[in-house]
Amino acid sequence: MTFVSKIRIFLYWCIQLLTIFRHRIVIRRTWADPKLDLPPIKVVFLLGMTNQYQDAIERENEVHEDIIQGNFFDSYRNLTYKHVMGLSWASTFCNKTKYLMKMDDDIFMDIHQFVDYIANQMRTIDLKNNIACYFQTGMPVVRDPVSKWFVSKTEYSPDTFDNYCSGSTAKLANISQVRLNHLFALESDGLIDWTRSSTNLKWDRMFAPTWGDLGLSRKAHEKALKCHNMKCSCCYKPPTTPKPTAKSLQL
Repeated sequence: MTFVSKIRIFLYWCIQLLTIFRHRIVIRRTWADPKLDLPPIKVVFLLGMTNQYQDAIERENEVHEDIIQGNFFDSYRNLTYKHVMGLSWASTFCNKTKYLMKMDDDIFMDIHQFVDYIANQMRTIDLKNNIACYFQTGMPVVRDPVSKWFVSKTEYSPDTFDNYCSGSTAKLANISQVRLNHLFALESDGLIDWTRSSTNLKWDRMFAPTWGDLGLSRKAHEKALKCHNMKCSCCYKPPTTPKPTAKSLQL
């Protein structure tokens, strides 16, 4: 039995809006599909409460049994509650799990590359008191009241956040960070280029934003699955646009 086959991952997925039913469908049909050749993975979706869609959510959960719902209003400002709820639920019902992972609904993940990475690169890392993440440093606080990321001086007085793990912006006591910044793309351009390319190479990243583009999510997963089955070499790097020189500007 290989090390990869021994991995047990519990993955909880943090959905920002209750109304994104289609996102959950795409996730279940792509990298969370139990028919994939992957180690045992349990996927659940974290939601808050709603009046308008509650019946539909309960019917959905009766079919899939993968929704965890908290007794707080589902909103962007309440994402911290979802993080705490996910950790609490996992510690109660999945406390023997080796890996616990949190993702947002608008992020593409090459699950095949990432499982291989865990097996070959992270097996020697002690994650008992560590969190692996994209590590943000020197992030300015958004003071624009119309922005969904707005934070007032009353809520947080410094103009720069303390360094933190992106996507999990609550600081955890006595937890150190393992930085995985080299696995992340911060924009979707590279993912789009790789998905559209005819090359049989893996992408040089494992995570990228899709900004809610379900078509991109599906196509990127199909490409990743094809590369996994074909045992593609590494790595495809999207072409870069050369910076204009003084000579080219004169032309």
